[in-house]
Amino acid sequence: MDNLNEYYESLLETFSTPGWKHFEEDLQRSVNNLNTLQNIADSETFWHRKGEVSVLQTLLGYKDAITAAYEEMQNAESV
Repeated sequence: MDNLNEYYESLLETFSTPGWKHFEEDLQRSVNNLNTLQNIADSETFWHRKGEVSVLQTLLGYKDAITAAYEEMQNAESV
């Protein structure tokens, strides 16, 4: 359990850095730029764009997912 605890704590530390905030801002700008139907010429481009946006949204949700998993682990340990 210690290794898992260290894993989560190191990620939470990373999330508190200015670099992570910049990374999230860059990801959000990319989503905003890609999440439009303008300049989509065909269905292949549409599906490719949809995949790109999906990956970016997954990355944007990573911090929340890790935070929730860490809190769940902490709650389970205290029971």
